[in-house]
Amino acid sequence: VFSGYVMAMRMIAIYAFPVGFGLAASAAPVVELVLGPKWFAVTTALGILALAVPFRLMSSFDSPLLLALGLPQVMLQNRLISLATLVIALLASLHWGVTGVACAWAVAAPLVWIITSWRFCIRLGWPVLAIVRGVSAPFVCSLIMLAAVWFAARAAESMGIPALPRLILLMVLGAAVYSALMLIGARDATAEAWGMLRGAFRRVPAS
Repeated sequence: VFSGYVMAMRMIAIYAFPVGFGLAASAAPVVELVLGPKWFAVTTALGILALAVPFRLMSSFDSPLLLALGLPQVMLQNRLISLATLVIALLASLHWGVTGVACAWAVAAPLVWIITSWRFCIRLGWPVLAIVRGVSAPFVCSLIMLAAVWFAARAAESMGIPALPRLILLMVLGAAVYSALMLIGARDATAEAWGMLRGAFRRVPAS
């Protein structure tokens, strides 16, 4: 069970971190294309909120496993901790408006994941560091990609490139940087993730 859980966390991290962090770095063209110019004011908040997405996805994986293992009390405790942390963070940030709330959410989400994962592992006797190691490479590579895409987004915006080609450019750059870094730093995990992705889209042979 433990090895399967670590693999699941690693797979979620490999796909969720680049998507969330990539959205954070390219929020401006996304808002312009999807919501329109009148929503430019929420660009910063959307970008900050996107940073929390990978941690929320990883946190959501614990509850089904805890139920399957017959530990509903641990699941309930984790849910209460998550709720209390998020409520406190949001209430403390209301003074700073939408951007402040987004910042509070972006800080609370990884904090909740760390606390609940630690409690989860301690309860089951699993090594916490194994999970941290499993998600560390996607996290670090996505951070570097975030910086590269953010600087490229600022440069492309200053050059007056329209939103759609700008977004395509940033997506290609982000995918290239992230893929290269993962191939250098986590080749085995990358091959595993690519194999699972191909398997998911592989057609079932006709009988």
